[in-house]
Amino acid sequence: LKNLEKNAFLGCNQLKKVTLGAGLRVVSAGTFRNCTALTDADLPETVMEIQANAYRNCTTLTKIQLPSGVKKLGFCAFFQCSRLNNVTTGANCRKIGTFAFAKNPSLEQVILSNGVKSLGFGAFGLKKRDQKIRICVNNEYMLRKIRRQLLLCGSFRCAEAVMVGKTIAERKRERHRSTLDQIGAHIS
Repeated sequence: LKNLEKNAFLGCNQLKKVTLGAGLRVVSAGTFRNCTALTDADLPETVMEIQANAYRNCTTLTKIQLPSGVKKLGFCAFFQCSRLNNVTTGANCRKIGTFAFAKNPSLEQVILSNGVKSLGFGAFGLKKRDQKIRICVNNEYMLRKIRRQLLLCGSFRCAEAVMVGKTIAERKRERHRSTLDQIGAHIS
């Protein structure tokens, strides 16, 4: 199976878990839309794209770990997944579509890969929230880039980019310190 057809499990509100086999490349538009009992969205490493509305209104889904093969999330891919609180994108994720994670009041943290090139309009929503979504990146370049993207896509009121890991200056100090430790001190 390489492709799940459009709306394949649409409205299957008793569906709790699906195990998708290796070889699957595309989760088509609306595949799991309105599957309100779906709690587990394990995807094989071969998935490259999650199309529009694929997991829309999956209200019991709590976390998503996208495999490294996923390059693109479509329009409203995880829209209105009200219990979704944690998302990790794979290493090759390039594009997060318009409103992909909008209207997810429980969403607290999204860990983005360094490959993200664009965020669609309102990717994380548009309305101001009590607690902003933490968009975690692991380097200063991505931090600046994602902050700019959040501003351009309109999600700056509900999401903030934060860096996890060490700054360039901290890494330089560590390398310098380890170099000094390797060189023996000579006092005469």
